[in-house]
Amino acid sequence: MGVAFDHRNGEIYAATLFYNSLDAFTGTTLSLVFRISADGNVIENFATLPGNKGTGWMDIDTLNNQLYVSNMDDGQIYAIPLSNGTNQTGPFVTFSPFPADMINESTVATAPDWNMAQLGERILGVGFNPVESRLYYSVWVTDLIGNPSQQNVIRSVQISPTGMFLTATDVLEVTLPFLPYQNQNGLPYSMPVTDIVFSNDGTRMLLAEQGFDSSIGAGGVAHNSNLYEYTGVTSAWVAEPINKFELGKFTHDTRGGVSFAPGGYASSGSTILNEDFVIATADAVADNYIYPLGGPPSGITAYYVDGAAFISSEGSYSKCNLLGLDLDQININPNKAFW
Repeated sequence: MGVAFDHRNGEIYAATLFYNSLDAFTGTTLSLVFRISADGNVIENFATLPGNKGTGWMDIDTLNNQLYVSNMDDGQIYAIPLSNGTNQTGPFVTFSPFPADMINESTVATAPDWNMAQLGERILGVGFNPVESRLYYSVWVTDLIGNPSQQNVIRSVQISPTGMFLTATDVLEVTLPFLPYQNQNGLPYSMPVTDIVFSNDGTRMLLAEQGFDSSIGAGGVAHNSNLYEYTGVTSAWVAEPINKFELGKFTHDTRGGVSFAPGGYASSGSTILNEDFVIATADAVADNYIYPLGGPPSGITAYYVDGAAFISSEGSYSKCNLLGLDLDQININPNKAFW
């Protein structure tokens, strides 16, 4: 599900996701990590993690030359050395503040945990802050299933100069807000965070949610996820306005991926206006937001696509103050048509 980019050599790391259709929470899949060469011509099996529920998210730590990957089966974060070659099978160094869940459960997968680590102890997103040498991670506590008393959270743990998890330094960083409405059973809820990214100075943290429904074992729950920003340092993060990054037709249309982005490239090939923009995967963004909130003039069709939003890092504060990107140039369902 996650993708990590090694800026030192242009290599990309990707992994098998824990779901690929609306009913795949009931299924199984290997937890494989792949390495893709900078030119895209070579794809190698980089590592195989234990379990049969796939991976969550990943991030790269160039300070300690390792990859962090969350495992949906046992709920642990795995540190995979980048220098140990391909086809790694461990043993790997792991971390979680919670006990490891049983691997390869043979019982029938049922709600709400579907043979994954249980809600409240399931680590999903991971993001390394090199300025602090801390690994931040999201705990999937609730989703559309609802939870009246517990919310999704972000925690972090210090990484030592030798690349080890310093377990005694684990702290709660952020408690995510509920959405401003309730689920079909009248319960408050929010979606878990998949992507955690930091500005170059480590003082801005972006959190992108992804939609799930553990009551029926479904991924791809659209129009219920937000993009948040927090500023500060470990144990002292302050939330930016909740509507800073509104995007999509319903304004809660984040699709789980986010990154700071430059404004362009100089003739030398180097980037310019670094971190002046944010790009986020999203549902129901417009090809062209030239129309007011009331919609286009009579007789003109407004198209929406599932793709990405390109936003000023100062915020959009409106679904109209961004550029909607159609990533596959298909404007028909299920990629979206006009609404």
